[in-house]
Amino acid sequence: MNGQTLPKDRAHTKKDLIIKRTCRLFQEARKIVGAVHQHITYNEWLPIILGPRVLEIFELQLSPRGYYNQYNDTVNPTISNAFAAAAFR
Repeated sequence: MNGQTLPKDRAHTKKDLIIKRTCRLFQEARKIVGAVHQHITYNEWLPIILGPRVLEIFELQLSPRGYYNQYNDTVNPTISNAFAAAAFR
């Protein structure tokens, strides 16, 4: 471009492309961090806190292969703030 500035319409398009790429990169990184967090929680933290018997009773063991396919989207996953605060005391 020999030091010339981009026309306004092309500059806007380039900016939009950069924003889209940045957002996609952020979302992919977010998925990876979430997966690592879940793995640490279920594979390392819960077995120490709950013990293997409780994991067995509530079927919380990790599958050695494959994925969990019994998700029930009608179950309310929220807990009360009081319980969440008390759980870590």
